[in-house]
Amino acid sequence: MLLHEEFLRRWSSKAPRPDATFGTIVGTVRDPDENEALGGLRVQLFKTRRVAFTDVCGVFRFAQVPPGKYQLQVTPFPRSGFDAEVDIVPGGVAYIDATVRDLRLIYVEKAKAD
Repeated sequence: MLLHEEFLRRWSSKAPRPDATFGTIVGTVRDPDENEALGGLRVQLFKTRRVAFTDVCGVFRFAQVPPGKYQLQVTPFPRSGFDAEVDIVPGGVAYIDATVRDLRLIYVEKAKAD
């Protein structure tokens, strides 16, 4: 079983990087007790109108994100959940490993952008 960060690096490296002036956000959302992926959760990137949903592996991705600071919210339903700040640098990838218990975000780990 791959560590979450290694999984994210491998998953995001397969995606094309057409423009180094933008960044990418890749993350997973999982249950901390069962260490299971949580699919179908809403992930919103504030300062944009972009929304993604976690897939069956708990993975979400935002590509072509302009550099800057963003609020990222993971929720099961709109208007509830937790915000985390993400800093995007040109050509970089921000890795988010979110752990959710009882549909509340309790921990966010952000690796430095590449």
